[in-house]
Amino acid sequence: MTSAPRRPPHRRRCAALRQAQALRADRAGRSCRTPRRLVLVSGAVEIAAGAMLLDPRSRRFGGVLAAGLLAAVFPANVQMAADGLRSRRAPAWYKIGLIARLPLQAPMIRIALKAVRS
Repeated sequence: MTSAPRRPPHRRRCAALRQAQALRADRAGRSCRTPRRLVLVSGAVEIAAGAMLLDPRSRRFGGVLAAGLLAAVFPANVQMAADGLRSRRAPAWYKIGLIARLPLQAPMIRIALKAVRS
């Protein structure tokens, strides 16, 4: 019985590292794909940012966190508005609310950044 030629140790480590990185990237991608998990995580970050804005010692970081969160969720809000407008079952008041909240994000980001400077 002949055995397969063995790779040098440094090549085995590189191959094992590539496999571990691919597995970690796959797991990280799967864990963040669920919409419910994203909503829960963004809600927790929003609560944390609000709490940080209350304390003067953490206000600077809380403002940056709040502004970043508002900027990060803006594309999801645009998608939600687009989906809501296409829906035949959504009531008119809901569609108006979806559209009306989009331009309000810019002043909210500005206010969060103002907290950073204070």
